[in-house]
Order: sequence, then C-alpha cells, then structure tokens
Amino acid sequence: MEFVRKEPIQCIWKKPEEGIAKLNPDGAMSESGCGIGGTIRDSNGEVLLIFTSFGGIRSVLFKELKAILCGLKGSLKIQISRIQVASDSIRVLNILKGKESPPWQCVEVTTTIKKLLREFVSVSFVHVFRETNCAADHLASLATDHEVEFFVPPHTSLLMSIVEEDKNEIVYLRF
Repeated sequence: MEFVRKEPIQCIWKKPEEGIAKLNPDGAMSESGCGIGGTIRDSNGEVLLIFTSFGGIRSVLFKELKAILCGLKGSLKIQISRIQVASDSIRVLNILKGKESPPWQCVEVTTTIKKLLREFVSVSFVHVFRETNCAADHLASLATDHEVEFFVPPHTSLLMSIVEEDKNEIVYLRF
C-alpha cells in the first residue's frame, strides 16, 4: 500500500530563544561545483552574520558538516557563546550527537567541530525541514570560487526577502 499525504505540512522558520543565536547551515552540489552557506541570526530573526564558501570534497554529508564548522567559527568571531544549530540533515545531526559514526572522509571535520563545541557556553542541535532553511540553501548555491567569506548585512535582494519572510513567520508548505 502506498502512503499519500492529503494535507501539506506547514513549516515556519522559528526564532531562537532570547540570548541564543541560531545557525542555519547548508551544503550544495551541482555539475559546476559545490559550496556551503549559512546564516547566524538572533532571537529577533536579525542577521548577525552570513557566510559562503566553495570547493572541497564532493560529498553532501561533508558539505553539510563543513557548513556547520564554518558557522561555528563565524559565531565565535562575533563572540556568540550560546548557539542552536538547525540543520536539514538528520544524518549530520546524528553524527554530531554521537548516534552515528561519520564516514572516513568526514572524520576530520567532525572531530574539529566537536573540539570547537567546547568553546561555547551552550550548544543545541535541532532538525529543520529544507523549506525553512531557504536562506542557507540560497547562500550555498551562490558560493563561487573563494575561501570562506563572511558578510553582514545580507548582500542580495532575494536573501533579504527570505530573511524578512522568516522574521515574519511566513508559512512554507512541505508536501
């Protein structure tokens, strides 16, 4: 028997609690290359930092982990000590929570992330649907041939509109 969902699920980008920043990371791959991107926002949904980077190992799992690593490094640069990592990859979250072992090509980046987590006062991990991770997805797809770059404020009109929609709790539908 095939399961068919009759009603779409409503998804909303959720603001973190007061005093906690939210990191939304993402990795992207295409025929022309691969990149990462992400946003770090405060409890009002305001962008504190965005980042992009290009290249590296051609693995979606590796890219997702690399995006988290870059986001955590960026968070420390702007002196964030409490962070919520909101990823659309359940597998990445399971690896970081110790529920799953990383594949060999992801061991080094996973180890680096776990060491970096000790620099924070508090860190939590949550799974989010891809539909609520639009800003990070957009940034990962924009990545060009450069090392990690950090920006404030958002540098494209599409990204600014995604951030505003998230702050205003626009509903995304997941079918």
